[in-house]
Amino acid sequence: MRNLFLSLGFVALLFCLLTPGTSYADPVGHTYIAQTGTDGNSPCYNPKLPCANLVFTMSNTLPGGTLTCVGPTGLWTPSITKSIMIDCEGTNSTTNSFSVAIGATDTVTVRGLMIETAQGAAGGTRISFTGSGTLILEKLHLRNGPVGISFTPNGAGKLIVRDSIISSTGNGAQGGGIVVAPQPGGSAQVTLERVTVASNAFGVAFDGSNSTGGINATITDSVFASNTQDGIVATTTAGHAPIGVLVTNTKAVNNTRGVRAIGPNVTVRLDNSRVAGNGVGIGTLSGGHVLTLGNNVVRANGSDGAFSGALALQ
Repeated sequence: MRNLFLSLGFVALLFCLLTPGTSYADPVGHTYIAQTGTDGNSPCYNPKLPCANLVFTMSNTLPGGTLTCVGPTGLWTPSITKSIMIDCEGTNSTTNSFSVAIGATDTVTVRGLMIETAQGAAGGTRISFTGSGTLILEKLHLRNGPVGISFTPNGAGKLIVRDSIISSTGNGAQGGGIVVAPQPGGSAQVTLERVTVASNAFGVAFDGSNSTGGINATITDSVFASNTQDGIVATTTAGHAPIGVLVTNTKAVNNTRGVRAIGPNVTVRLDNSRVAGNGVGIGTLSGGHVLTLGNNVVRANGSDGAFSGALALQ
């Protein structure tokens, strides 16, 4: 009988240790945050007792760990300097902006945020990236401000944007939705998938004039619409970064200019895409090339423009 009581006591103790809500230390650094939380819940490991301040919670998240929003969260304006995933999908969490400055082996993933400021209000770039490493952005909505995403690596940088909307950024001929401009010593690999970039100054602008490292970009299943400048533009100057952009199953519609390539060693390739309703559909300047795989539709622009040449489907 005594052994039975000891066994039952051990089971009860084990049950208490495993019951959800018990504070624990996660070896992978999983922390939790909510606007209704409190920073007295250090080290933020319990999803039922989240912390409230993003800077505090990030400081309690190990490099390579995950910070999860478990309720609506006002995330202030953080500076991210280490590998981390911030997952706020489905929580109606917002912030004005954030910056990322990481090293070559680091990866930052941010998912499910509204990132905005009031229209016409003072404020800077919504998301800015410097350094090197990889930035992954998923299911974001960026609105207002001079630039939606400013990607300016000074080393090898990778930008991946999926399932996101960027609108109402830039002013006149300045800024826009996504600006990729490597700095001296920098290069960029860019992947845009299922992205809508609408009602900005420029939609996406690839600028190689400050680096020699090169820009390689792929745009798939996306829409660039009603931007007051170019929907998609790539530009560089002699002796600076070559740029290659592949645009697949994408629409550039109702912009002042649909797709342009400006400068030597700039090549934009269009595959199964639509360029329509723009002031000018296809444009090239100063040795740039826009090539077609022969399966695109360029119609109903003020001036359709012309491709530089054709590529065979393989």
